[in-house]
Amino acid sequence: MGSRVNFAFKTENKNYVVLYSHWGGEDRFNLLSNALEASRPRWNDNSYAIRIAISSIVGNNWNSETGFGIYVNEIGDYNYETFVVDFEKQTIGIHESGLYINHTVKHIAEQPVIAMTFDEFLNSNHDFEGLIEGIREIWEQTSPK
Repeated sequence: MGSRVNFAFKTENKNYVVLYSHWGGEDRFNLLSNALEASRPRWNDNSYAIRIAISSIVGNNWNSETGFGIYVNEIGDYNYETFVVDFEKQTIGIHESGLYINHTVKHIAEQPVIAMTFDEFLNSNHDFEGLIEGIREIWEQTSPK
């Protein structure tokens, strides 16, 4: 079936390059953490940082015809929340995925459930279970009944 997740990277002109991963959902926090570390030398150079981050997530799968897709200003299928990465502000927003219409990226909630700096994300010792549980609790509390 897949373990779908999307990583949306904000560009300098306020568009979003979205990397869709068909199998990366369960490892999404580590994939993003590794991508941020790989791109750290270029955090202040948006186009290079985005390319390095995407390359890190795709890894050795560039020649595969399945597994990844690239979108602009919309996400692909999803099983998990969508990560919005802003290199200019050095922030990550974790957004609920769904049938949302907003003015930036189709199919994610306008406001993040959780937002943090790159350093906050990276300094979490890659222990994301508490973060995941916190997201689920917030969604349950804020979802329409």
